[in-house]
Parts: sequence; structure tokens; C-alpha cells
Amino acid sequence: MPECWAAVKFAGFLLMDQRCGEGPPFGHYFREGDQPVIEWADAGIVLNQPSFDKFVSHIKPGGVLVVNSFIVQVSAERDDIKIIAFPASDIANELANTTLANIVCLGTLLPTLKLCSLGGIEKAMDTVVGKKKPELYEVNLAAIKKGLDATSVAV
Repeated sequence: MPECWAAVKFAGFLLMDQRCGEGPPFGHYFREGDQPVIEWADAGIVLNQPSFDKFVSHIKPGGVLVVNSFIVQVSAERDDIKIIAFPASDIANELANTTLANIVCLGTLLPTLKLCSLGGIEKAMDTVVGKKKPELYEVNLAAIKKGLDATSVAV
């Protein structure tokens, strides 16, 4: 599970980085030991079953939860949140990199959050990924776009 937490944390850092380059930073809502500080979230991404089981109850009513249905079976009955379940791992496989499922999910979450534009996320990705590993910039951007495309077909 630590690999999944790191993947979701990375997606969160993209959003927090200067609010995708379009506003003041949110700040880092993690404390020592990588435990979330917040009790209720407006939105979330879960990549595995244990995370779904643990965090589905921490989404605020009216919030949204993006779920990698390739791995996670949506079992909780919550009619007060929007659950977007789609096979993020399959989409990441199309990019020949299953580790991009987190970024595909982030792309799916972006239109719902309305926090930043694709241009803003490109700026944040350049800051977070581009300078350290420029070879990963394009593949991460492709994953974001695949997630945006999946938004229209997610169940």
C-alpha cells in the first residue's frame, strides 16, 4: 500500500503546487509519517481496495471520489457523494506504464474540482516533474489527458 499512497500523494502535490500555477499554494496537508491531517475531504482518489474501504467514509457529503475500478470493487453505499469508477490501470497500460494510474485519476478528477485548467496543471507538472525528470513530463501529460478523456465515459 505505500506505493499507492505515494502515487496519490504525488498527484496531490501537483494540485498543491501553486494551485496548478493559477493561485496561492494550498500548502502541504501531510504530517510526519505521511498521514493525512484532514478528517473530511471534498474529493479523493483511491487506487486499491484497502484505501477505498478506509477513505470512502472521509469524503464530505457532496464530494467526489475517483476509484480505479480495475483494482477496486465499489462496495460502499453512499448516495451523498459522486463516485467516478473507471479502469485507470487499463488506461495507464495503454501508455505502457501502469504506474501512471494515479495521474490518469487526477485527470479524471480535474473537471469535477474546477481548481485549475489543463494549462495550470501543465505548469505544475513542469515544476514538479519537468525540471527533475524531463523525460517523464510528456508521459505524465498524456496520462492527464487520458484521464480527462475518461471523464466522459466513466461509470
